[in-house]
Amino acid sequence: MKDLLLKLLASQELSFEEARQMILWIMSEEAISVQAAALLALLQAKGVTVDEMAGAALAMRERASSIGAPENAIDTCSTGGNGISTFNISTCAAIIAAAAGAVVAKHGNRSNTRKSGSAEALEALGVNITLNLNEVEGCLRELDICFCYAINHHPAMRFAGPIRKDLAVPTIFNLLGPLTNPAGAKSQLIGVPNKELTLKIAQVLQRLDSSRVLVVHGHDGLCELTVTAPTHVAELRDGRIREYDVNPEELGFKTGNLDEIRIDNPEESAKIIERIFSCQEQGTARDIALLNAAGALVVAGIADDLKEGVKLATKTVDSGKAAKKMAQLIKFSRQV
Repeated sequence: MKDLLLKLLASQELSFEEARQMILWIMSEEAISVQAAALLALLQAKGVTVDEMAGAALAMRERASSIGAPENAIDTCSTGGNGISTFNISTCAAIIAAAAGAVVAKHGNRSNTRKSGSAEALEALGVNITLNLNEVEGCLRELDICFCYAINHHPAMRFAGPIRKDLAVPTIFNLLGPLTNPAGAKSQLIGVPNKELTLKIAQVLQRLDSSRVLVVHGHDGLCELTVTAPTHVAELRDGRIREYDVNPEELGFKTGNLDEIRIDNPEESAKIIERIFSCQEQGTARDIALLNAAGALVVAGIADDLKEGVKLATKTVDSGKAAKKMAQLIKFSRQV
């Protein structure tokens, strides 16, 4: 790794293959902590390129414990990192999308930067997130939705984890989660913490041959399609990327209030999700869940556009299908 250290010390870019080899090494027992930390810090200081991120993502995919999934499986995992603690919107949207006909392999973890990650929220809802790989695969096969708990699917992170903890600064690993879905999902709705990353993440997934992707960042700071402000979108479709803004009013939503969707713990997140599914919630939380479910339905190819996706998501919640899907997920996870 000395040659890569020297390149990064000179602020030179790594090739796709060099980045891949670097991450493979860091995620192995052969890694030397001091050198690995230096590589990660220097790469971060230089600024990560599309090829470097794509090579790193491929390496992490190679080290992952994957599950079998249909080719049309999607994911709604976001990078996080914005520091705004809302209820778990992407998790709620994943359940609505699955109830509306999408196949959803929801990748997620516990949170280090907010009050509730997808893992904590699902636990608070009553879902057993500790299924083994065969059980996760069976859940997806039977219910068209599963939770891929990151800690179970990325065992090689036990080598990189302590290095990241000791560094205590952001590294390329902070962005790799949504790029390494264990079910190999090629269609995704991904939220990112700043506008500049929308295009870059779309280009990375283009490099990795993804099919249909919406990379989004709300002008309010959310890593979601938002209803409290416009959302910037980088859309990958048919091998091409286009960028545009989505305004909630154009989709029939009133401008929402960010304070209505903030939470202090996973239990509050679960309560909001339950209220959405029982149709007791009719405000900002419901609207933002419907909009993100619409995004998931678009990348799944079930809705042609966000407007159609919102209509389908609304019908799915109001009919009780989303509540039923959540109940099925809880029951399956607790019976295995």
